[in-house]
Amino acid sequence: AFSIISNPTKVEIRENFYDNLLSLNIGKENEFPISSEDKQEKSKEIFSLLARDEVITASRKAQKITEAPSKIFVINSDTIKDRGYRTLTEALQDVPFFDFNSFYDSGEYPTDFLLRGISDVGQTQVLIMEDGIIQNDIGNGWSRHVQFDYTLIDVERIEIILGPGSALYGSNAYAGLINIITKKASNEFTEKKSGFKTDTRISYGYADTKMGETFSSYKFENGLTFQIAGRYYSTPGDRGKNRHDPGNYFNNNYEPDYVTTTEYGKIANDKYPGNISKPLVNGYNNSAKNAFIRGKATYENFTFGFNYWELREGLSNYVPSYEYFSNTPDKPFYKDHRGHYSYISYNFNFNNKISSVTKLYTRETAILPDTGFVYTYRYQGVDFPSSNGVPLSPVIDKAKQYNGKSNLSGIQQQLNFKLTNSNELLTGFQLDRSTIQSISDSGGGVSLGRRQSTDSNIVLSRWNDETTTNAQVYYTTLAAFYLQDEQKLFGDKYSLTVGVRRDQDSNFGKVWTTRAGFVGNPFDKINFKLLYGTAFKAPTLFQLYDEFRGNRFLKPQRIQTSEAEVSFTPLKKLKINTGYFFSMLTNLIAEAPNPNDGRFIVGSAGQYASYFQNFKPTHIYGYSLQVDYSLLNELSLYANYTFTGDRDSKTPFIIQADTNGMITSIEENKDGHEIDNIAAKKFNIGVNYLLKNKLNINLRMNWVGKRKAPSSNYYYQPYDYGFTTYPYVTEGKPDGYLSGYTLLNLVLTWKRLFDIAGLEPQLLVLNIFDRKYVGMGRQSGNAVRPIDSHQPYIQNPSGFVSPYHPQPGRQIFLQISYRY
Repeated sequence: AFSIISNPTKVEIRENFYDNLLSLNIGKENEFPISSEDKQEKSKEIFSLLARDEVITASRKAQKITEAPSKIFVINSDTIKDRGYRTLTEALQDVPFFDFNSFYDSGEYPTDFLLRGISDVGQTQVLIMEDGIIQNDIGNGWSRHVQFDYTLIDVERIEIILGPGSALYGSNAYAGLINIITKKASNEFTEKKSGFKTDTRISYGYADTKMGETFSSYKFENGLTFQIAGRYYSTPGDRGKNRHDPGNYFNNNYEPDYVTTTEYGKIANDKYPGNISKPLVNGYNNSAKNAFIRGKATYENFTFGFNYWELREGLSNYVPSYEYFSNTPDKPFYKDHRGHYSYISYNFNFNNKISSVTKLYTRETAILPDTGFVYTYRYQGVDFPSSNGVPLSPVIDKAKQYNGKSNLSGIQQQLNFKLTNSNELLTGFQLDRSTIQSISDSGGGVSLGRRQSTDSNIVLSRWNDETTTNAQVYYTTLAAFYLQDEQKLFGDKYSLTVGVRRDQDSNFGKVWTTRAGFVGNPFDKINFKLLYGTAFKAPTLFQLYDEFRGNRFLKPQRIQTSEAEVSFTPLKKLKINTGYFFSMLTNLIAEAPNPNDGRFIVGSAGQYASYFQNFKPTHIYGYSLQVDYSLLNELSLYANYTFTGDRDSKTPFIIQADTNGMITSIEENKDGHEIDNIAAKKFNIGVNYLLKNKLNINLRMNWVGKRKAPSSNYYYQPYDYGFTTYPYVTEGKPDGYLSGYTLLNLVLTWKRLFDIAGLEPQLLVLNIFDRKYVGMGRQSGNAVRPIDSHQPYIQNPSGFVSPYHPQPGRQIFLQISYRY
């Protein structure tokens, strides 16, 4: 047996383990079991086991998961490897209360995911951090690094907090937060005073997708360590080929017969001989070329870190292909984003009672001017225009493009006080200064037909009048202070945590947020948590000033969440966890149809047909059940079930319709607690089996129930005969819901191929049974497609957000990794 003396700074002094446990004669003379094993690997294993029971995100300090005053999940590096997770999105699919309408980037902002029934454009309500440094987009608040523009090869663990986190982390920690914690190079070297290690992985598979990534670390004899990790990802994409598209939003479409130009106004479009409308290329551009690099240098208590990334991707299926040239080779349909950050941190222990953490950081996120597209119904090229039979000069394509750079610099200072053996206090402050360039029509940053410069905010050809203007630049400052106290009660069996934070922002003024948690272990095998937290989310510039949906009158939204969790461990390797939460959302910001109250008038191009609005108080609740069981050392399984609903019934009737969209029956809905765009019920299950210490088999299933379509999503609603603009397409038998689906994923990993240590091939088979399915359209899903016979005649159909997002079928990838 061995013991570890308390270490308030949580510094991992591995040399003591090696010198005193693995090397001395006591191990050799008494045939201590570890002495015959690889000393370095065993030392790593010991610290891995110790670290897995601790988290740092819940309270900004290290503590056991069972003692953390938060609903928390941890995905460690072994789980990432065994399950073949390549992106944060793939990992979150198996986590309770995460829901996805698209599993891949679609549009100018990231993957559309929801947490506990909460989402918005780009998911600004979940805070994403890397080693405690915020990664959300500075200008728009969008979540970043959830897709292939990021690497997990050097990630030690991912800590996921469900519920408000503003009392410690501020604005974006509204629905929850995710902290991606990278490995420390010092932990890779337990025996040697100096050395070099690397882990390299290459991958090839579905749709000619190629990916390479590596993680290398070096330690000098004086203790200085360097580490660097990177990824390059490239794919032409499947272009939507063979994906489910029942309403032909992305296939079998034509250019409109008339287009609007800046030169001649509305004119006839080019046609083929015989007055045949020009067909659009089927599908959409979902190609990608992404690069990411991250580095870190550590010496004693100092750490310098950085990352740099750029993603260039097709806009995929976020908009219908009949309004945009979404797959025409010579026309842009891209997003081009770039960002980087760097930081310096210093940890200092004044004594065994007081310690401090200081961080200085600077960040940049940028939307580059190649981000853009060409509309089919306006400002596209016409080779043979005419007016009253008189030929006119040709008109060229004029792309709508975006350009905006945002910067942030700041400092965080935290002090930890161990006041008594049973009381710990932490306090800190945060000072940030941001510069944000607008990418909205009203604020500039959007151009027509002429590429903007990344070195200036001057727009030489403004959308949509082609005049010269300056994009607006916003300056914001944030000053925040937080305080948290943890009091142990009755020894270590119970603890009470209370915290408060005050944010003072030059944009939205001051906001107070609070938290409280009572955690206990009343019986040997039972733990419980009673939690309360508040959070706020300020409207983003996008929500305030977007050309189609912006609302400059928006107020910050607030949330109060109460929850309870009980964990039961009846057997050593069996853990059962159940929980319930209740959230009250005030001034929730979401897109909704125009109420026609005179505040915003619907424009000729559909502007403000729906727009962002503050909603009346909404009450969301949910419950979950999780089971983790290790039958043997080689065999383990997990399962979790979640329900998310609205306390107030908002769907009093169930409507059935025939294949023509006509209503056939109306019945009372005895539930009616569904939230728009959310799968109320979800079930995940997985099993992992290591066969003869060689072949690791991981099989996972995701069952997703039906989800309710918003009233603005005409495709899934019974036909609206009040809509007289043109006849339109609906689902076969629309009832207001999108059907659920089941996905099965398999990962096979061969350990020590050819008996070579560190050489591991891995086979990934995603969606084994090639299920054809779609995700619900993001937010409003308000695009209304004319029926086939009318489609080319309608120049600008109503709406522009796809009612659904086609997802890929079966995907197979082969990965090979080598570590030495």
